Amino acid sequence: MRIACVQFCPEFGKVHKNVERLNKLLSNYSTALGKTDLIVFPEMALTGYNFRSKAEILPFAESRDRFDGASLKFAKTISRLFSCHTIIGFPEIIKNCDKNAQLYNSTALLGPDGDLLHVYHKHFLYETDKSWAIPGDAFHMYNVDGLGPISMAICMDINPFDFKASFDEFEYANFVKSRLSTLSQRPVLCLSMSWLASENDKNLLQQNGPDITNINYWATRLSPLIEKDVVIAIANRTGEERGITFAGTSCIMTFAKGKVNVHGLLGMKEDGVTFADIKE
Repeated sequence: MRIACVQFCPEFGKVHKNVERLNKLLSNYSTALGKTDLIVFPEMALTGYNFRSKAEILPFAESRDRFDGASLKFAKTISRLFSCHTIIGFPEIIKNCDKNAQLYNSTALLGPDGDLLHVYHKHFLYETDKSWAIPGDAFHMYNVDGLGPISMAICMDINPFDFKASFDEFEYANFVKSRLSTLSQRPVLCLSMSWLASENDKNLLQQNGPDITNINYWATRLSPLIEKDVVIAIANRTGEERGITFAGTSCIMTFAKGKVNVHGLLGMKEDGVTFADIKE
C-alpha cells in the first residue's frame, strides 16, 4: 500500500485560491500519486483553521448531503484523478428539521470513484473549535474495501481530553488498541492536523527542519500501540495564521514490536507530499 500525506499552508478563507495552489502542488507529484492508494490532507485543508465564531465559519461550512462544497468536490476530483482513496478535513454543517444547524470539524473519506464513504466528526475539541463546533460522539474504526481498517482522527483527538484528563489515559490510542483483536489486517490511523509548532522548535523554521519535539510527542501519545502493528499517517499544515505558527512535520510512521519507524518526513514550513510504501 502506498500512502501520501499532503502538507501546505492554506490562505485563511481563500478557498478557491487554495484549490488552485494545491492543484499546482500535486501536479509536481502526479506520477507518484498515480500509484498511491490513499492520500491524506490536513484538518480544514482549504479554509484555514482559526475561525473565531459560528458566524465567521458559516459561509465555508459544507453539507455532505448536498456534496457541493469546495472541499468535498476537490477530494472527489483528486480521488478520480489518481484512482485512490482521499481523506480531507473540512467544516461540516448538518441541518435538521427540528434543530438549528449543527457545525462539526470533520474529515471525509472518499473512494477511488469519488463516492463519499465515511465522515468523521472531531471528538476532542481544541479551544479554537469550541467557538463554533460541537464534538463528535466517539472515535471510530472503519473497514474500507481496498484499504482495510481505517481510523480517522483530527489533531486534538490524540491529546488528553480538554488537557484535563490524565496523560496516561491515552484515550484515542487505547480505543484503537481495544479494536485490534477484531481486525484481520493492521489498521491505518489517518491523522489530519492543524497542529501548532512547539515553542522549543520554532527556531527550526529558519532551517526548515522538522519539529522533533512534536514527532516525539505524537509517538508518545500513541505509545500504547507500540508493541502492536499499526500504520500512522499524519498530514499537518504549515505557516502562520492570525498569530499562530503551525508545525508542519507531516510524516508516515509504523509501530511494531516496540519500534517506531518514520518512513516519510517533511519540514516545518515545507509545502510538499511525503510518501511511504507499506508492506501489507
